[in-house]
Amino acid sequence: MSHHRSGISAATADGTPDSAASAAALGPLQRARVRLHALASNSVARRLTRIRTHLTSARSAVFAVPLKRLGGAIAVRLDVTEGACNPSILAWGGGLITAVRVPAYRLEEDGKYRILSEHGLASRTLLVDLDAALRPTRVRELETEALRQKHDEARDGLEDPRLFISGGKLMCLWNGLNTGRDNHHQLRRDELWAPDWTSARNTMIVAEIRDDAVRESAVIASPFGNAREKNWMPESPSDSPTFCYRVADDYTLIYSEGDYLSSARATAHSRLTGWSGSSQMLAWRSGRLCVVHKAIRGNPALKHLAPAVYLHKFVFFSEDGRTYESRTFFFQRRGIEFCAGLAEDGESLVLSYGVDDASAHLSRINSDQVQKLLRRI
Repeated sequence: MSHHRSGISAATADGTPDSAASAAALGPLQRARVRLHALASNSVARRLTRIRTHLTSARSAVFAVPLKRLGGAIAVRLDVTEGACNPSILAWGGGLITAVRVPAYRLEEDGKYRILSEHGLASRTLLVDLDAALRPTRVRELETEALRQKHDEARDGLEDPRLFISGGKLMCLWNGLNTGRDNHHQLRRDELWAPDWTSARNTMIVAEIRDDAVRESAVIASPFGNAREKNWMPESPSDSPTFCYRVADDYTLIYSEGDYLSSARATAHSRLTGWSGSSQMLAWRSGRLCVVHKAIRGNPALKHLAPAVYLHKFVFFSEDGRTYESRTFFFQRRGIEFCAGLAEDGESLVLSYGVDDASAHLSRINSDQVQKLLRRI
């Protein structure tokens, strides 16, 4: 191939620039200028992308409304113990039950963790029975020490439990935590620990709960080899453990004896890109209903002016392949709120959520009202 050289550019036979020829035609100073220009252009493009993403997220936060305004939802606080948060609710045994996480640390202003337990970082999991008014009637702690000793993936704790029914059994899905820290460093009560998450791993762990105890358990490895997995949505009920891994294209995993059967839509919904699992995926009416969340990270330097905000919305996958969503909402305020449960109770739906990783709450809303909120996307 012959090239026409002009001193600053070159082209292939079809008229497109030939970068190798162009580079050869330039002197050292000109090549340096071109490289600097390319770096600057890439930097500007990345900055513009971040700005667009931030503006889109900020717009979502501004136009989000309280769930109460959407459907007259009634919220109550689930007072079981200090620090309980991120409850997962389920209709089970003719009533309602929740699994509640109790962190063993407190996050300090400087980002360090104040250890509150003799057992280090590991969170506790409580099971709580509720009456018709969503008041606790029985509270007991799940013994998870043996499970954590069995699975190194959960060495540093089991976080954000999600209850579901599979094969007629009561099941729980946790996010197992292994911080990757030195095994010989045992965290002690009142220790101030600065975490380094570069070697941390989060792995999904599923177990049956029978007679208020953890029974058979299994580690579910990442289908894509990711070091950190979170927020899978278990389908409830299901014949075999089934999880919605990614909501935008409804990427679903059916887990059986250490293997997966996966399915997904041919195209992803752009309106769901960036949204992650929160609640379970509940069999509801003529399809599957869930609550998803989007985390809008705040600016640490401007935390009072630009705090972190977690937004939520309902998403419904109908049996005929259509997808619907509600308007974006928050529960109590624009801040850190996290929905980990959704259950049908008579003519209403009950959502369970945590606030600031420090308190647990429940919100009841009429099912027909939720149906009215859904719009096809």
